[in-house]
Amino acid sequence: MHLDQWYELWDAANASHIGMFDTREGALVVVRHSLAEFGQESIRSLVLTLEAGGDADPHVIAAGLNLATLAQGDGAVMAGAGGQGAGDRRTA
Repeated sequence: MHLDQWYELWDAANASHIGMFDTREGALVVVRHSLAEFGQESIRSLVLTLEAGGDADPHVIAAGLNLATLAQGDGAVMAGAGGQGAGDRRTA
């Protein structure tokens, strides 16, 4: 992970910043937790972006149900690898 790049999780429905993460997996842990606790409706308005330092616009990684699919797919891969590195950098 480059120090000038990070992942951010947003709730687009109310423009709430959920958190910043060093790794994509760190953000997906939060998405998987929300899915497990509250179901798919809880992530419909979530957006995962990759941010880079400077003036670059954020790159959208996934949003809504596509984000759920990504989180569930990564979870299966990480479980098979024997761990989850949360990677949470800072949260709002």
